[in-house]
Amino acid sequence: MSLRTLAPAVLLATSLAAGCVAARTVAATQPGSPAAFDPAKSDEKAIAIADRVLTAVGGEAAWLATKEIVWSQRILHDGKAVVDGKHAWDRWNGRHRYSWPDPEGQEIVAMYELYSDVGSATVDNRGVSSGSGVNIIAEAKKRWAADTYMLFMPFKLKDPGMKLGWVEERADEGQTVAKWDVIKVTFEPGVGPSPGDTYYVLVNRETNLIDIVEHVAAGKSDEQRIGYRWDGWTDSGGLKFSTRRQNIGYAGEQIEFSGIELHASPDEDHYVPVLR
Repeated sequence: MSLRTLAPAVLLATSLAAGCVAARTVAATQPGSPAAFDPAKSDEKAIAIADRVLTAVGGEAAWLATKEIVWSQRILHDGKAVVDGKHAWDRWNGRHRYSWPDPEGQEIVAMYELYSDVGSATVDNRGVSSGSGVNIIAEAKKRWAADTYMLFMPFKLKDPGMKLGWVEERADEGQTVAKWDVIKVTFEPGVGPSPGDTYYVLVNRETNLIDIVEHVAAGKSDEQRIGYRWDGWTDSGGLKFSTRRQNIGYAGEQIEFSGIELHASPDEDHYVPVLR
């Protein structure tokens, strides 16, 4: 069923809730994705570095036990928030809720299944037209794709369809002793929302945490990398997250993550609209 055919007031609240009825043994993934990470398509040294990163941020077992994650996020340009929203990601059942304020301060909310056309959208707890709902959910999907990978990259380096390559040892500017191991992250065709993207991940050789990520958007050259410095590492539920990002080439851009909560089961209220 397409979102464009849904009644604007109800928009399948019951279908969203029903999405978690069937018992699962693994987290939901994009249809058509490889079943598992294929080490044969990656460099052994890069895989070992990814394993060190995962251990440093809390380990695979703790990540797999996390069924839902809630967090708030702001993107600041010269001190002004250009993005200010709150996510709830039911990673186990493949659902997402994203909310943000409109210019009048009313709350816009999208609740939808990540890998189907089922979803709903509200403004100030009121139903919207089907066209507006499609646009709201499209914005939420865009933010989910960008924000989850930015925040959770340390846990997703060996997701199905990822390819890891060893690049180099790199020293800090003006230094001669290598500070970072650099690995290159690419994707198999059809994996993720932008499989043509490339990431260069700089892993601190002492802490095994990610210090810098350089992003090359699909179709861009390596010389067009956008780098972000990661800091503000904090613990939440036994896992470690970087909560501050600084754009290296544009001093006016910062990304802030806050209120990170890990849940062993999803809160169904996050994915069922309450209308008035």
